[in-house]
Amino acid sequence: DIEFVRADSEHSAISAGVAAVLMGAVAFDASASVGLTYKGDVLAILDDLRTQGFVMFIGNREVNANLNIHRGHSDTMLIRDTGFIQLYATTQQEVYDLGMIGLLVSLVASFPVIVAMDGFYLTHTTNLVELLREEETELLFREVASRYLSPLFTEEELKEKSTQ
Repeated sequence: DIEFVRADSEHSAISAGVAAVLMGAVAFDASASVGLTYKGDVLAILDDLRTQGFVMFIGNREVNANLNIHRGHSDTMLIRDTGFIQLYATTQQEVYDLGMIGLLVSLVASFPVIVAMDGFYLTHTTNLVELLREEETELLFREVASRYLSPLFTEEELKEKSTQ
């Protein structure tokens, strides 16, 4: 099952992602520039908990006061020591491919993954992307997810914690 969560801020978006992966789900997030800096305190939590199944897409942009659209890597360089595995794409096809690869890596290695792309040039242009067929995607992830993806707490532990 897939659920789309519309968060009201950058901070609450990543917090929802943390909650999802701690319950054994897979979570995706996206951000850029100053929005990524708002998530800073939660980014460290994702790594510290050795979360698996979390992929964040970043449109690389410069972090500055004017909120410009110029490309740069100052946003992902600010968080390079948070423990995220960072993958950098140069085409829209690579963004898709690295998203799939990033999820597999996150599941197996128990680390969150960032798929970074050139802000503006890749985030605001279109190009044809070759997608995997649904059967291929299911086959690819079913085996890996069943082997590696597990919640941090069981349902019984959560019920016990909620009654305390």
